[in-house]
Amino acid sequence: MDRRKKPLDVTASSLVDLKAELFRKQEEFKQEKLLKDSGVLGKPKTTNKKPSIWSKQNAGVSNRAEKDTEQKIEEQKTLDKAREKLEEKAKLYEKMTKGDFIGKYNNLFI
Repeated sequence: MDRRKKPLDVTASSLVDLKAELFRKQEEFKQEKLLKDSGVLGKPKTTNKKPSIWSKQNAGVSNRAEKDTEQKIEEQKTLDKAREKLEEKAKLYEKMTKGDFIGKYNNLFI
């Protein structure tokens, strides 16, 4: 240390304030360490972040989803009707192959 420089004037009240602040910081550190060791998180950090672009839903998505569900229901009804018709035709064909079917055109070929 350079002896030509004058040492700082430190009063007793400044030392007491410094020791009090040091004690507060030590206690705060101990509390945080205890909370961390016990598995409890410390002070929750609040952030004022802007929402990401992925959290926002595109315009019209819900309307489109609703239309898609309606379209699927309509397609399912159409498929069910077609399946019923095909099953009727299959039954009719089985009857015809066995010779049990008597239709309106059956007399023409006799």
